[in-house]
Amino acid sequence: MAAGYLHCSDKVETLLEWFVQVIDKPVTNPLKPILTVVPNWTLSSWLRYQLVARLGVHGNCRFVSPERFVWEIAITLVPELAMDYRYSKGALALAIFKSLPTILNDNRKGVVLPLDLQAASPQLIHQFARVVADLFDQYCIYRPEMIRGWQAESSNWQAELWNKAASNLLGRTPVYLWDTLKTKLESMSGEVEGLPERVICFGVYMLPPIYLELLNALAALTEVHLFVFMPAKKIWEVVTKPFEGNYFTTPPEKIASRIKDQINVQHGFVGSCVELGVEHAALIAYRCGRWVHKERFSEQWPHSLLGEVQRKISEMSTFSGGSHSLVDDSIQIHVCHNRFREIEVLRDHILKWLQEDPDLRLDEIGVFAPDISKYQPYIEALFGEGSDQGGTIPFQIIGGGEGNRSPVIHALEWVLKMLDGRATAGEFIGFLGMEPVRLKFDFSWDDVSTIVQWIIRTNIRWGLDEIHKAQIGFPGHDYNTWRSGLDRLLLGYSVAFNGAFAKIVPGDPIEGDRVELLDKFLAFVNAVAEIIKRAKPEMTVPEWCELVQMVLDRLLVDPDPAGLGIRRIRAAIRQMAEDAEAAQFEDPLPLVNLRETFLLTLSDPYETRVGHPAGVLFGSFKWTHTVPMKIICLIGLNDKEFPRIEEHLTFDLMSKHRQVGDRSVAAEDRYVFLGAILNARQRLYLSYVGKSTP
Repeated sequence: MAAGYLHCSDKVETLLEWFVQVIDKPVTNPLKPILTVVPNWTLSSWLRYQLVARLGVHGNCRFVSPERFVWEIAITLVPELAMDYRYSKGALALAIFKSLPTILNDNRKGVVLPLDLQAASPQLIHQFARVVADLFDQYCIYRPEMIRGWQAESSNWQAELWNKAASNLLGRTPVYLWDTLKTKLESMSGEVEGLPERVICFGVYMLPPIYLELLNALAALTEVHLFVFMPAKKIWEVVTKPFEGNYFTTPPEKIASRIKDQINVQHGFVGSCVELGVEHAALIAYRCGRWVHKERFSEQWPHSLLGEVQRKISEMSTFSGGSHSLVDDSIQIHVCHNRFREIEVLRDHILKWLQEDPDLRLDEIGVFAPDISKYQPYIEALFGEGSDQGGTIPFQIIGGGEGNRSPVIHALEWVLKMLDGRATAGEFIGFLGMEPVRLKFDFSWDDVSTIVQWIIRTNIRWGLDEIHKAQIGFPGHDYNTWRSGLDRLLLGYSVAFNGAFAKIVPGDPIEGDRVELLDKFLAFVNAVAEIIKRAKPEMTVPEWCELVQMVLDRLLVDPDPAGLGIRRIRAAIRQMAEDAEAAQFEDPLPLVNLRETFLLTLSDPYETRVGHPAGVLFGSFKWTHTVPMKIICLIGLNDKEFPRIEEHLTFDLMSKHRQVGDRSVAAEDRYVFLGAILNARQRLYLSYVGKSTP
């Protein structure tokens, strides 16, 4: 039945209970999956695990990101969009890069760019184009009405640049997608063929207004469920009270102001953290005020210091000294002199908790930080294999740095960074030791050790040959190059005397099974050298895509049997090629820009997929909110790092006139922090760096 249902609670377990009931309800076509929108794969993995635990067997729910959800609904209702709409931020960046010189040539009065295009290098101009593309993409989501105004009249340099870039994209921009979809939805009624019978949105703590507008329009055509985690009961009470007039005619700014007035949001710790929840509630009331409401808030809390804090957050009451008589260790705050010490102290406490509670499982402990990549080396050193701190503790890192990526992606990044370098021995040895390379060329670790000794004894330092040295601006001789070192190895295999031959001193004699190893080593060096020589200071996008594909074919094998890393790389290659085609871009780009763009395309945050954690879960705040655990540890709560400092571009028009629903990284950090406190079931552990080493 077409309708909108709003589920609200301060307990994720309550939302989960309702979610399972909705999933378990029969549908007309059991073979058609239920579309579920989630903010990241961490939450989707947790939901899958919970569904299986409660239903026994489950396979009828497909999890997608909000962006993917909009696209699938769009091509379902307007199939022709699948043929002529190929927008992406990468395509927009190329279109902007192509359009910037035309603005300079027009030399119109009043058009002043924040970058001197005549003095800037192509590399800097492309980086500027990427920054502007990110900003314009935000405009499309949060200020579509401004974009529509620009299409009617170019009033400033941003408007003119947008119109020129949009023309390169044939007008196929997100605003075009939204307008086309809105027109189609307004013209439809009754049952629509192809639409999911049931749409669910779970755990997205701040949906942009335009997404809520889409959900509200879909609720007239199909069954839509929105599950909202609301940390404070008082906010929801204000939202659901009778309001003067109609929510649909009252601006969300006025609704948010009313909520803030009644709950005194500016007061105290809770008020500073709950602002994002207030704005989300106002937008929901404005867009989904007529939906069927279902809410349940906790009335009882654990008899502990943590439970008392959670109760005060839910009731929006103030904290004051001596207002409680509970004294326990359910909340701990630690100050350490550096990050390494933070992880040491944390590890000691985890071991203590496991000893005190035999029923406590490692996957019931979550450790979150504003940026977990800053802690990743210390986590691996103290929790991983080889730790001298009392044994290994199984763990999993979500949203970490390069060390947390697929091995084949990490190897690809390594070789791409070698393309415009000096081809040093260290770079080759590091690349040679990577698992995808060893599998491709059938090298064992003993083989790698032997090859390293060959490199050392033949004095290979850097440079492929004399030509390569000259190309990168050094004297053109072959001393200590790969060519001279390989010649010495081959001569050591071919001749049996120690004297020089054709001015080449033979290397150590090579015989027996090492002859086969030499052959594989030569194949490896020649393959890498060919790829480096094919790379040019400037390349077109098709040439770059061909080069990356050559790296995959000649140098790498994915150690993952499922081949997820290779699939992501090939998807990134296709995306770059499609971006260039969509922007009608055929000009060459600097090698460094092509590499940066490709690596950004590879690092799609939503695609970091994980299963149910097999140990302690480490992650950044943005990956792990709304997942309840027995013990939640928040580390890295350092000054100037938490909450993150707002940094706006000087020409960001959104920051000059903020609206309800706009992104705020500081507000997001505070809100996620508040959610983490409420999601801790037994203990809350906080730590930060606050003392310098003597």
